[in-house]
Amino acid sequence: MKKKIAILLMTAMTAAAISACGSDKGTTEEGQTQAAETGTEAGTESADANTEEIVLKDFDVDSYVTLNEYKAMAVTIKKPTVEDADVDAYIADVLSKSGNVEGIAVMDRAVEEGDTVNINYVGTLDGVAFEGGTDDSESGTNLGIGSGAFIEGFEEGLIGAMPGEKAELNLTFPENYQNTEMAGKEVVFTVDVNGIAPAALTEEMVPLLNEESATIEEYRQFVLDTLTEEAQASFDNSYDNYVEDALIQKLVEECSYSEVPAELTTKYNANLTTNLTATASMYGLDLETYATYMYGMDLESFTAVVAGWAEQSAQQAMAFQAIANKENLNISDETLEEELQAYAESYGYESVEDALVGSSKEDYREYLMFNSVLEYLKESAQITVE
Repeated sequence: MKKKIAILLMTAMTAAAISACGSDKGTTEEGQTQAAETGTEAGTESADANTEEIVLKDFDVDSYVTLNEYKAMAVTIKKPTVEDADVDAYIADVLSKSGNVEGIAVMDRAVEEGDTVNINYVGTLDGVAFEGGTDDSESGTNLGIGSGAFIEGFEEGLIGAMPGEKAELNLTFPENYQNTEMAGKEVVFTVDVNGIAPAALTEEMVPLLNEESATIEEYRQFVLDTLTEEAQASFDNSYDNYVEDALIQKLVEECSYSEVPAELTTKYNANLTTNLTATASMYGLDLETYATYMYGMDLESFTAVVAGWAEQSAQQAMAFQAIANKENLNISDETLEEELQAYAESYGYESVEDALVGSSKEDYREYLMFNSVLEYLKESAQITVE
């Protein structure tokens, strides 16, 4: 499968910024993007126009950053740990998805506010099932009553229904519904309530969840062992990423910056916005919806966070370029052409130009330089794993 350089750079750039800058979620009211201030969406075109000529290797980074000791940097990598709270969360998640599991699902009382129910449903408009309004799968849908995940009236209409019963809900889609074809339409949902997820684990449920466990204590130990193994495997597979993230963070922390040039920040803001928009499109989402689902933010809040990532990306880039200048780690034109040709050939492109669609040679030079500096830093790094 072909892999464009633009996607490679997008992944590296976005991951580096987010890993070093963090991705704390925060839910706020929906707002509109301040494109003129941050260079996203409407502001991206002008940002690109202002940053086309900015080439990092030609930028006077020494005027803005002072390198402190970057050789033999000492970093500590902490192994992931599994706590009782993680075990509790895992079990709660398993139970929330057990509303259709015989012997585990609650079947002897009516649905109440706050329950998680397993349902199948068919939505009809004028007697005809409409697209996206049906779930007749064997696994069903797990729905929290009161979560607001479905349109108004759906969840409320299931309160009082008994497992095994059908509920018929006459509802109206909101006028501002995102699917404009259904906005304001009166529909009927026929819902099968398969069962209610239990709120707590009991001894009787344990063998149904894990045949090797007979008691709650044994099942909790099984979950603890499973999560610990998964965490260790993930750590082992991502060890290099942990080291690189720690080195990048340490490097930026130990450098001194007179200022962060606005034009460089704008360059990375535009890059990050373009990259994140492309990532969102891979999931069939626009950037606003992606920000809501992945980060719990409206677009205005997410735009502000991306602006912070862009500033720290500029700091990282200047530090890396300063090291490349000092340690002769810059990528020559000859090496760049060789790497680009090899890349294009390995992914079946007829030319380098085809592989570069959405990116540039200088972007790829910067990417190769980053990798070169990272390898240099790792060679002398003093790494402690705790």
